[in-house]
Amino acid sequence: MRLLVLALAAAAALAGAAAAGADRPTGTPTLASLGAFRGAGQGQRTASLARPSRCGGPGAYGWPVKPFHVPHPVRGDFGDPRTVFETLAGAVSFHNGIDIAAPAGTPVYPVVSGVAWVMGPQEIVVRTDDGRSFQYWHLKPAVLDADHVAAGRTVLGRVLRQAGHVHLAEIDEGVVRNPLAPGHLAPYEDRTPPAVHGVAFRDPAGAPLDPDALHGPVTVVAWADDAPSLPVPGPWHGLPVAPAAVLVAVDGVVRAATDFRRTIPRQESFWQVYASGTYQNAPVVGRRLYSGRRGRYLFRLGLPPLAPGLHELEVVAEDVCGNRGTLTERVRASGVALEPAVPPLGAPREDQPLRWPRGRTAYTVVLASLPARGSGAAATASARRAIAAGIRDVGVLRSSSFAGLAPGFRVLFSGVYRSAAEAAQAAFQVSSVYPGAYPRLVVSRAPARPAEPRRRSHDVLVLASVPVAEGLPAARRELARARQAGLADVRVLRSDRVRGLRPGYWVVVSAPGPIPPIYPDAYLRRL
Repeated sequence: MRLLVLALAAAAALAGAAAAGADRPTGTPTLASLGAFRGAGQGQRTASLARPSRCGGPGAYGWPVKPFHVPHPVRGDFGDPRTVFETLAGAVSFHNGIDIAAPAGTPVYPVVSGVAWVMGPQEIVVRTDDGRSFQYWHLKPAVLDADHVAAGRTVLGRVLRQAGHVHLAEIDEGVVRNPLAPGHLAPYEDRTPPAVHGVAFRDPAGAPLDPDALHGPVTVVAWADDAPSLPVPGPWHGLPVAPAAVLVAVDGVVRAATDFRRTIPRQESFWQVYASGTYQNAPVVGRRLYSGRRGRYLFRLGLPPLAPGLHELEVVAEDVCGNRGTLTERVRASGVALEPAVPPLGAPREDQPLRWPRGRTAYTVVLASLPARGSGAAATASARRAIAAGIRDVGVLRSSSFAGLAPGFRVLFSGVYRSAAEAAQAAFQVSSVYPGAYPRLVVSRAPARPAEPRRRSHDVLVLASVPVAEGLPAARRELARARQAGLADVRVLRSDRVRGLRPGYWVVVSAPGPIPPIYPDAYLRRL
């Protein structure tokens, strides 16, 4: 995928390690830095292999590297957490394909015949007669636009030296599909069940809850991962992948689930699927690469209010073949409302939290997100508790007033920073009080400065690129489709006439904003 410049979630998850002492900056962070996790030495774990396995049957296509009919190691799974950071817009995302380990120079072939298009210096897309598209990343292209390519015969390109893998994605009528799902890529078999390492409980504001006195809406945070089906060679050996599905059952009834077995959720729901503290394998924080660091995948699974009494809670992680790992805990729900925390005597207070600077686009540290419905009294009380805990520059903003933030929340923030690195360092400093804190870019809807002339550089959201050979009518159909989806300021550009775009395409763009579900591969580009 595109260059990973910054892992925002990693900053929060690595906070405990950074705050523990400058003499051990590369030390493995502990679960204690995230707070209130159970599982180590507690509860009951099981691991089971599916009999019969859901995998092992015939597939629609083979592997893109030789030998085609033999499984290859997969070092990055479908749905894995990813952070892409381009220009001024940071965006976490779900991995939309699989990363197949392959040495530098390995020839890569199409898995299905079709027409090839070189979409970038490392990306080739093959469009098939049945309307599907297959993406191949991290290649030195060996084909030209509009070349007809044959499955297993035409060399699309060779794996780049610095990549060590080829990324394969399958898109069917605009819907991203899991290549490892039964009936797609074959042969594939997996005999390594996922593992559930721990479980924590949080309230809607992100504060930890006592599992022996749960009350009201409860978010279950499950720490789970899976091992690749085949050992991965090189520096990615031993690093985990995300399970295909994670679900939680209470007293034998499934109450919440995350499912990557067939497709991935909408990109804007990333922080509703993964919990704060999640980071990928070998994360990048600021300008530092934590090479060899195991990723930590924390899944956020909401529960409705629980009836008073003792309950059996089971967290299940499952792969596409049906293998399972479970963790079972006993929890107790309390019928007594939790009293709001009282600031300690003598703690500093403010009558009102700070407001976000009008028209300012900058980085901050998100401490918690509370539902916006009702009055702002709860958010104000949360801000005062943060101030009482010694955190500086605390404020509350309405997410609906800012671009790129999911609407419907009051966001508790701390500080206004010029760079992501400064915000990441600030997240480290507050992690002992807010272990789920993470840095975030806040984009104001109000202009931060007078509008620049039209010919000056600006950001757009690239929705689709249609080769010029397909004609302007094809691009206009994409334009109409985008407008029907309600996107703002949609237009078609001729890439030859715009600096920053690869020549030879009609490009459909819109104003920057959340990535729309009908364009899962849209990305921000500065023109």
